[in-house]
Amino acid sequence: MFERFNPTLRWLVLLAALAAFSLIRSPQCRAASYYVAKTGSDGGTGTIGSPWLTIAYGLTRVGPGDTLFIRAGAYAESLGPNGIPSGSSWSAPITVTAYPGESVTIRPSAGGYIFKISSTGYLILKGLILDAANVNYALFLVNAAIAKVHHIRLQDSEVKNSLLVGVYVGPDSSFNEFINLKVHHNPVSHGFYINGTNNLIEHCDVHDNGKYGISVYNGYMDSSADYNVVRFNKIHDNSKAEAANGGLGLTSGSGNTAHNNLIWGNAGSGVLVNYRSIGSRIYNNTIFNNSGGVASRFGIYLGTEGGSSGADVRNNIVYQNADGNIVSGGQPNVILTNNLTADPLFVNPGAADFRLLSGSPAIDRGVTLLAYALDFEGTPRPLGAAFDLGAYEHPAGAPPPESGPSTNGESRAPQRFLSPGLQDGVNDNAVFGTGAIAVTIFDAAGRQVFSNSRSAGDPRLSWNCRDASGRLVDSGVYIARIRKADNGVVLQTFAVVK
Repeated sequence: MFERFNPTLRWLVLLAALAAFSLIRSPQCRAASYYVAKTGSDGGTGTIGSPWLTIAYGLTRVGPGDTLFIRAGAYAESLGPNGIPSGSSWSAPITVTAYPGESVTIRPSAGGYIFKISSTGYLILKGLILDAANVNYALFLVNAAIAKVHHIRLQDSEVKNSLLVGVYVGPDSSFNEFINLKVHHNPVSHGFYINGTNNLIEHCDVHDNGKYGISVYNGYMDSSADYNVVRFNKIHDNSKAEAANGGLGLTSGSGNTAHNNLIWGNAGSGVLVNYRSIGSRIYNNTIFNNSGGVASRFGIYLGTEGGSSGADVRNNIVYQNADGNIVSGGQPNVILTNNLTADPLFVNPGAADFRLLSGSPAIDRGVTLLAYALDFEGTPRPLGAAFDLGAYEHPAGAPPPESGPSTNGESRAPQRFLSPGLQDGVNDNAVFGTGAIAVTIFDAAGRQVFSNSRSAGDPRLSWNCRDASGRLVDSGVYIARIRKADNGVVLQTFAVVK
């Protein structure tokens, strides 16, 4: 017969269990901040008052949800592949970032790379200058034998001077993001070399690299570089060392997409679609004056090598490329419509201002591609009767353009993405600043869906993603025309997901 459990002992066991749980708590609960500084010591505690000395040591001390702040200075470290931990999701990543307002350069004195990352996921690298003058790669993502590298985000950073490639993504490395980067003067090879799948390159300035600015290419016959997206980038003045390359290569993969990019001044082709390329999509790009080198200076070249087929080329401006604007080498099953190869009337192409003048033949000449309804600057399409061609949507036919200062944080709403269908109280409404006295909401076709104004002393204006009849609007892109107290007007774009 069992004895009755002692109540005092029961509480002791419970307290012990709670203590043990606190030691192995969920990574999402940690969310701690740690610090590295040139004045620190790896024997410190990692606090802002007692920082560690090296990034390498700091990486061994962080877990999912943590942030490692790097204080100002130049760090001669080569990091990885061992010792670089993983986050658990985008809700609990590991973040390595420059301390706000401070400049951080990582420049190893020798070695193969600055960061070599294997079998790691959900890692954010932010605000760093990766100077690879003494190494082959700034960022090298390659799968380990037992695990793959995935969900790495490099953002708001600079990549330069690599002896080989600036950013290398190995085969089967997937779902990585490269956002708002300057990738330049990697003199021997490519700025980006993407072998993997489902990677994103956006809002980057990619220039003065030895070969392609961005090369999506997988040379392994048992794998391919599929479903990568290249959007909202400037790709220019590349192929300095090998003029037969160019700005952007979409090759050896299926379903790769390039849209709303500015591609100009490269030696070789602006965009090459060849070498096992299946179903590549090239939409709303501006491709101009790719005329350097001595051969293969096309705007867009559609080849047949390796069974390439099915390129979809629509809504592009392709003009003044030395050996032809859009050249097909016989690629089968191509969609080739609504592209402009005549003078598009740019504002100032000599200064790389590729916006459209009024009267441009590119205005309202495109087909509707709702999945690509934001232009290079984030303006929703269409603003007129139809999509414009090229990377910029002309404001003719749009709500009135800004007549006051172009930025006013007290007028615009802090929200950019609205999800009213979730009803979670987080992004249900757009709440405009105290400087907003009237708001009118338009859909992507330019139709007014909502309007409201306030008098002095009234609460802030808001929009709950409903139209004038109270019906929840459809998912899509919406633009707010916000009138300010000084009678100026600013515009703001929202993405609504029901």
